[in-house]
Amino acid sequence: VTALLIRIIDAFKVVDIIMVLTGGGPGQATESVTLAIYRVGVKGGDLAFGSSQAYFLLLIMLIFGGAFLVMSRRAMSQ
Repeated sequence: VTALLIRIIDAFKVVDIIMVLTGGGPGQATESVTLAIYRVGVKGGDLAFGSSQAYFLLLIMLIFGGAFLVMSRRAMSQ
């Protein structure tokens, strides 16, 4: 159960692999959410918008991670 949560978090850390292999292209076909945030914040120069996107992604991950842990604890207690 915890391993699945760790794998989901690892899926968001693929920026370096995508940048080396495809650079996010062709078009934006292989662009991940974290790569899009990087492009807006660092490459685009809009640090405020990029950081707000990163905090929103963190909030979404905390909500889903917390819900996942609550459901898994309920399933284990039954």
